[in-house]
Amino acid sequence: FRTVKAKVVHREPKRAAEWIRRLMDACGTDMRLRLDCNRLYTFSDAHYVLSALSSENVEYVEEPLERFDGESYRRLFRELSI
Repeated sequence: FRTVKAKVVHREPKRAAEWIRRLMDACGTDMRLRLDCNRLYTFSDAHYVLSALSSENVEYVEEPLERFDGESYRRLFRELSI
């Protein structure tokens, strides 16, 4: 496999960030990662969780914010370079 899609199920940001880091370590640098957050997070929690990501290994992050707000999505991905 070259790509892994995983659902982020930890609502608590610290646990989610730790889980993502472990997943990225297990996948290695040759694997691409797709994450589905299922609208779990406020802006600040999503920012914390997604800051664990290395953008070169992430293809996309699906629905990180609990409510759709175009400006918040643009700001989040701009600040994190995802």
